[in-house]
Amino acid sequence: MGTVVTEAFTWLKQDGAPAWLALFIVMIVLVAHSWMVKADPAGIIRSLLSIKKRRLEGMLTQEFLSPETRTLVERELRQRSLYKLTGIFEHRLQDTAVLFNTRFNVRADYLSKWRSWLSEHNGKICFSRKWYRISYWLFWAGAAIDTALWGGIAFLIGWELGVDRLWPALVICAIPWFLWLLFTMVPTRAMTCEMEAALTKFNEEQASLHERKSG
Repeated sequence: MGTVVTEAFTWLKQDGAPAWLALFIVMIVLVAHSWMVKADPAGIIRSLLSIKKRRLEGMLTQEFLSPETRTLVERELRQRSLYKLTGIFEHRLQDTAVLFNTRFNVRADYLSKWRSWLSEHNGKICFSRKWYRISYWLFWAGAAIDTALWGGIAFLIGWELGVDRLWPALVICAIPWFLWLLFTMVPTRAMTCEMEAALTKFNEEQASLHERKSG
């Protein structure tokens, strides 16, 4: 193991910029993937671009709007408001998520942790376990690579500046690593199993309620 690490550091020192560029690109790709899964960039962009919201609110002051148009505008505004509450922008999933959160007495944005793998179907909340597992293992693969990269950077800094600078270098490099881990972490399997159990119970209740209404 020590030989592999030494050879890796030697390669980084000898090849210089190309080697660091390759590692940097790999890190950026993994970080971007994890961020897109966790942060819902489309939702963030929608929140930042509030011009349409102001236009919609202005439309409601126009007396010549038909009742149907007014209903459509109010529905769009409601969808944007529920996104801020639940962290979910899919309009069919928003209402169901509100029912779920109320039923199990959890935070309004509880399901937002899994929003990339959730969908709504006939009043039920469906969870894509397959894509969650893919994202989960990609995240941990990225975490291992990034940990090795940040550790390598800290070690090289300490090597170049002296052993007495090694620990300060490790601390400095650990800060961005910890922030990346905090903001891109995929929900753990234990959390996901708990959420799935609640979803199963919720969907059974929704199905039973639908049968009673149909009957």
